[in-house]
Amino acid sequence: YDAIGASFLKISELVQPDDQVFFVIFTDGLENASTFYSAEDITYKINAGEKSGWKIRFFCRYEDHKYYKKELGIPVECMFSMGMNSLGFEEMESEIRFCLSEMVDKKKEKS
Repeated sequence: YDAIGASFLKISELVQPDDQVFFVIFTDGLENASTFYSAEDITYKINAGEKSGWKIRFFCRYEDHKYYKKELGIPVECMFSMGMNSLGFEEMESEIRFCLSEMVDKKKEKS
């Protein structure tokens, strides 16, 4: 949670009102060492980011999906479980490319 919280803080400091933000979280295991941020803090940050229009994607192992769903209450459209194999990484890459493509298209429409 500390890495996620610190990243949210840094990006929040840098983002401008018209900026589009795409925030990807990838974890290969359960939380076990954070000292500064709690699950509640991260839940708040994810919800605040979404309300600000950020696109957030959370990728975790299949085995950890239920844990993070319960622990962080991540919206279904933001949460993806994946295998730790080439197919899982291809699926993750595909979702990331799709989101970035949508953001580029949205920016073009505004221009």
